Amino acid sequence: MTLLQITRKFRTQGQCLSHLMKTRWPEGVTCSRCGSRIISRISTRDKFECARCEYQFTAPAGTIFHKTYIPLPKWFLAIYLMNSGREISVNQLSRDLSLPYKTAWSMAQRIRSEMKNQEFTKLAGLFVN
Repeated sequence: MTLLQITRKFRTQGQCLSHLMKTRWPEGVTCSRCGSRIISRISTRDKFECARCEYQFTAPAGTIFHKTYIPLPKWFLAIYLMNSGREISVNQLSRDLSLPYKTAWSMAQRIRSEMKNQEFTKLAGLFVN
């Protein structure tokens, strides 16, 4: 995909969440604590709740996107830029995404450390070619 295609396909938080859910749970949402498939959606809070253990969770929970204030479209762009086949500095990432240097550095660290994870490579695989 090209940068233009990425920005069109993942323009909103909702589009990114939808893709994240399809990538993370291709056969339907499962509880990250007990593995149950009996899940209800709390749409007002954008969360899921397990019927068996009553655990509440979000799609980004347990991923590099967990507990971050940075919108998912910026995360997806960062992943694309870091997987585009060319080296990108944290300074360049900071400029491209209009983020403070420390934030871009933290994102780059998370992305680099997760590049070995199989679940992450499914998500990042979308951005290659």
